[in-house]
Amino acid sequence: MPDEPIVNIPPLNKKVFFTLWAMCLIGFIAIIPYSYTLNGMALTCSDLTSANMLISSAQNLLLYGLLILTGMYVARRSLLGTPILTGLFQKDDVRDKVRAMVTPAVLIGVIGSIIILLLDSFVFGPPLETELKLLGVNLSDSINPPVWQGFLASFYGGINEEILLRLFVMTLIGGLMAAVTRKLDQPLPVGIFWTANILAAVLFGLGHLP
Repeated sequence: MPDEPIVNIPPLNKKVFFTLWAMCLIGFIAIIPYSYTLNGMALTCSDLTSANMLISSAQNLLLYGLLILTGMYVARRSLLGTPILTGLFQKDDVRDKVRAMVTPAVLIGVIGSIIILLLDSFVFGPPLETELKLLGVNLSDSINPPVWQGFLASFYGGINEEILLRLFVMTLIGGLMAAVTRKLDQPLPVGIFWTANILAAVLFGLGHLP
């Protein structure tokens, strides 16, 4: 039988880990004003230094630290990773990688946003408002936080939720499927990658239904 090709499994990159961990803390802090407004509460300076806030921050840090560590470990075995962030720390030229991602990301983001706004304004919004009026439900202003709070909250969505659903969930699903099919320690097959990616996206959507 021919010898199996030797694959170099990259070590865990501590700089990448701590960078992602710090970004998760930033994302958690950024969503606090938005969360308070949604719950009809006013955020004060004392709230930011309260015991509950400190405990919640510590819990989030611990949770995301474990998620990142697990995701990075499984990603190593599937030869996935964070090419741009890793490249920056290795002082590689990542401009081509960034350009390859930015254009489709912006186009899909703009098109997707327009579709969502149109559906909300003309398809789902009007019947929902009619039904709520019939039920005598008065929507408070808390469902429309200020723009600056929404902007800050977007960092949580773009950092924490992506790390949770992509680095952890998608990578874990892909890694488990690769283990079952004995495809670990080699590039993740395209079919497994897209199956894991789609399942993670579905879970992401289901998590927002409430």
